[in-house]
Amino acid sequence: MNNTYHCNNCDKYYSCRQNLYAHNKKFHITDFPTFSTILSQKTKKKIDDNLICEYCNKDYSRIDSLIRHQTTCKKRKNHLEQIKELTKENKYLKTQLEKQNNLETQLMKEKQLLENKLMEEIEKQINFENEFVKLQCITEKYIYELEKQINK
Repeated sequence: MNNTYHCNNCDKYYSCRQNLYAHNKKFHITDFPTFSTILSQKTKKKIDDNLICEYCNKDYSRIDSLIRHQTTCKKRKNHLEQIKELTKENKYLKTQLEKQNNLETQLMKEKQLLENKLMEEIEKQINFENEFVKLQCITEKYIYELEKQINK
């Protein structure tokens, strides 16, 4: 039996796929759509040549029929809408990421500036303490010299 469609559940054969589909839907609801197709070489060639709509899996015997179908295929339109939405979302996310990266860069620069200012303040404090210690030493030396003169 060439170019026929076979039901795996009850061994019935159908001349076209739609009849097998209707049979499975009516009699084998729980097993639906478990059916196999015995394809002729010509039909196998169609599948090998990708004459199947990639969006809804309908198959066509001629390329012009497939092309005509794809211009009105609802699943294709939904797919294209999803791609448009994802593209918009992707652009938005890229923009947000760029903004975040710019903010991070700005924060890093500000952090570096603050660290530099802090280091300057620490250096000033250290210099002040060193000067204080020098003055303290000078004062102590001066007091020592004064005491020495008084005790003479």
